[in-house]
Amino acid sequence: MRNHIGPNTIILSLMNGVDSREIIGEKYGIEKCIYGICSLSTINYGDGTFKVSPKEAGILIGEAHNTEPYTERLQAVVDLFTSAGIEFKVPEDMIHDMWWKFLLNVGGNCTNTVLRGSHSYFQQLAPANAARRMIMEEALSVAIASGATVSMKDVDELMDIYKVYPPENTCSMLQDFMLHKKTENDMLCGYVVKLGKKYNIPTPVNQYVYYILSALDEVNAGADVVRVDNM
Repeated sequence: MRNHIGPNTIILSLMNGVDSREIIGEKYGIEKCIYGICSLSTINYGDGTFKVSPKEAGILIGEAHNTEPYTERLQAVVDLFTSAGIEFKVPEDMIHDMWWKFLLNVGGNCTNTVLRGSHSYFQQLAPANAARRMIMEEALSVAIASGATVSMKDVDELMDIYKVYPPENTCSMLQDFMLHKKTENDMLCGYVVKLGKKYNIPTPVNQYVYYILSALDEVNAGADVVRVDNM
């Protein structure tokens, strides 16, 4: 990627997590990076084919805070997306919306993967939702400490999100796990734990789930253990 970056390059990351922009910025210059969020329910069949619903995709782009006229680099991306016919929105408070998506992912993806369940788990099983809320409420504490404007109202709103998801679908993290790929554990529960240490906020639930998912990643990577599901 480095060989393709010039003085006028603008980098937009649509990865999960709230720190991908900073990670990329450390390598290529934070002045080249704007914020991005992408929400899309996708099924990876593992053979190079995917089931997607592009009309349901939600792409948000922007600086941390956005009012018109936009910054020169953001306007350049807005013009590009508009000319290409790519639907997008520029939120006023990008940091809030990034953390909103993060809360959704850290609660849903991590719980979904530990349970190895479809979205129907969150539509039918109260204990699954109770676990998801515990993870999100811890993440909310570190988000507020970092300066994000998310609140318990956002958590309450997120508890209803899965009601409209296709019940047979699974989250991207579980799809990665089932395909024996490394999960996004480090940038989800791992990041909550990291910020908890930074702000001196206990995060025992996220720490526990982080350890469980780390163990699953090691098993997928070939750890010399006896898997009961293969006996």
